[in-house]
Amino acid sequence: MATDIGQSFLPTFRGRPPHMSAQDFNIWQRWIPFHFQDFTNFYFDAAVGDGAIPPPGGTDKMRAAWTRITQKRIDAIGIRKDAAWILEVRASAGSSALGALLTYDYLLKLNNPFSLPIRLALITDHSDDDFRKVLRAYNVQIFEV
Repeated sequence: MATDIGQSFLPTFRGRPPHMSAQDFNIWQRWIPFHFQDFTNFYFDAAVGDGAIPPPGGTDKMRAAWTRITQKRIDAIGIRKDAAWILEVRASAGSSALGALLTYDYLLKLNNPFSLPIRLALITDHSDDDFRKVLRAYNVQIFEV
């Protein structure tokens, strides 16, 4: 099981995180000023899981690239002293955001490089009451900005 969390960023980083969409970055920019002080560092576009089996042939470098681009990607992982937080950034979040979080949680726990408990959070601009109830049932923190 391969985990490639990538480069560490300080919580004061205000650039556009690697591979974050413009829509997600807009939401992130509204959230981060109020929460950066809670974290010691962030990892963006962290790859978890094994990815797809590369097609036959090709160089070792090509096979490694295939694996990397087919792994599941976590928008952000925020590190606190007591936990590593998987942070899914999603506009108008619904059940697919929860599915992504649960998938990332499972895969990261198989190869947790942090030796910290894993927590889940959704950062969104909109959700609904039913979805918020489901998130609470799965112990997922929601931030609406």
